[in-house]
Amino acid sequence: SLLLVSSCTNNDTSMEDAGLIPIPQIISAVAGNLTLESDFSIQLIGTDQGLRTVGDYLANRIRPATGFEIPIGTAKGTIVLELISGEASEAYELNISDNEARITSTSAAGLFYGTQTLMQLFTIEIESSDVMTREWALPKGNIKDQPEFSYRGAMLDVARHFISTTDEKHYI
Repeated sequence: SLLLVSSCTNNDTSMEDAGLIPIPQIISAVAGNLTLESDFSIQLIGTDQGLRTVGDYLANRIRPATGFEIPIGTAKGTIVLELISGEASEAYELNISDNEARITSTSAAGLFYGTQTLMQLFTIEIESSDVMTREWALPKGNIKDQPEFSYRGAMLDVARHFISTTDEKHYI
């Protein structure tokens, strides 16, 4: 009798197979991975205060599972968050190469959305609150995305769908 054990922690998943939500507008996958070493850091390029907030957020999301210190600053880093000039929008570009993962946008909001995509490219163990001893790799490639709509909203239609007062209050 043969027992085959499989795992969902394959580091060879390409960007196209990562199951990103929402699906980015453009995904260009390249073979290979960028492996994050224990001494990697996050580099901030730009002057907006929101840039530091996004960098802190990303580091705090990655630290628990990796156990890495992850310094944040203007010195060269493996993950680069770069604010570029232009009309502020929530669009971003994520480029993962042999040496770095670079997210560029014209606003801190765009960088934040780029970090959300970056986090989805890690294996699920990145969500662990305990240190996981493993190789932390990101698939190489390029993603360009922006929100499909310039607004976000919700509609509560009580005329066609009867909802209790308690549920309405919870919704609000």
